[in-house]
Amino acid sequence: MAHNDVRTPLGAPEIRRGGRTARALWRTGGRVADIDILFAGVAVADFGAAVGWYGRVFGRPADVVVTDNEVMWRIADAAWLYVIGD
Repeated sequence: MAHNDVRTPLGAPEIRRGGRTARALWRTGGRVADIDILFAGVAVADFGAAVGWYGRVFGRPADVVVTDNEVMWRIADAAWLYVIGD
C-alpha cells in the first residue's frame, strides 16, 4: 500500500492526492473511477438526540425527512449524510 492510500473498513483503498477533497477516487482492479455522488449513513440508538446534535453541527434542520426514523442533510453539492434510528 502506498503512503497516501488509506484502507477503508471494507478493504477498498481510498486515494488522497495532493490534498484534493473535491472528489473522492477509488482504485479497484487497477482502474480509478470518479465518485459522482456520496451517501454516508449513520445508524444511531437515540434518533431524537442524534437529529438534534447533527442539526446543531450543520446549523439547520435536516434537508429531507424520509420517515419518522430517517433524515438526510445535504453536506455538499453531491454528498449527503443520512441518519437512521437503529
